[in-house]
Amino acid sequence: MRLKGSVRMSQEHDERRRMRRVPLALHGHYRVESGADYACETENVSATGILIRGSGEGDVGEWVIAYFGEIGRVEGVIVRSAENRFALEIAATPSVARKLASRLERLSQVELNETAPCP
Repeated sequence: MRLKGSVRMSQEHDERRRMRRVPLALHGHYRVESGADYACETENVSATGILIRGSGEGDVGEWVIAYFGEIGRVEGVIVRSAENRFALEIAATPSVARKLASRLERLSQVELNETAPCP
């Protein structure tokens, strides 16, 4: 994935997050401003941001529309990027962000239950 204008992604960015991100691998695709569409997978997700791994290109500051079966359509701006991945700041109303947070909570609980060892 070629991401122009890359900004180093590090743990220091974790401290500035407004909402806790949950590790979820959601498959989907995203579209950049040029209209190109790419397959992707999330690494972690919150109601305000997503770390996406994909094979396409995009610039920091570029508007992206992403689609994931489990959470639907999300839109936002690339705020950080590194090789093969980028952080998307989600643009959503407070109401939409609350709904997304609820969906993510349910998805993370399902994933925890599926990965928990059987007694």
